[in-house]
Amino acid sequence: MRKIQVIWAVGALGALMLSGPSLAACSGKSKSVNPKQLEGYTLCTARDGDSWQEFHEPGGRLIDYKMGPTHKVDPTKQVGTWTTRGNNVVYTFGSSSSSYRVYENGGTSYCMSGTDGDFSVTFRQGLSKCSGTSPVELRKGT
Repeated sequence: MRKIQVIWAVGALGALMLSGPSLAACSGKSKSVNPKQLEGYTLCTARDGDSWQEFHEPGGRLIDYKMGPTHKVDPTKQVGTWTTRGNNVVYTFGSSSSSYRVYENGGTSYCMSGTDGDFSVTFRQGLSKCSGTSPVELRKGT
């Protein structure tokens, strides 16, 4: 019986550790960001082994930076669209859509909470790669 309790406890701890980053990503959720403020910024995040660096182009195109605009094998390209709906940003990829609310975490740290959970994000000014560049605060008042 003791062995089963130890195995269960280790499993529960592992599940908690795996969910920790997403649970902590939007702690508080007190100050939401006007989703129009994302215009002109590249969103940077990583989840479940994948990473994204998607530029919110004025006019609604969502651009994946990939390896950069001049890369011959994996160049920057449009992957979907983005729009605002109330306090949410809505991403559309083909026939599927996801809706998120963006919150400030302090400084240059933000979180997104929505359709498939919570996760931490940062932003870069303009169309930019994420690695090797410094995150910025979203400009206010948009």
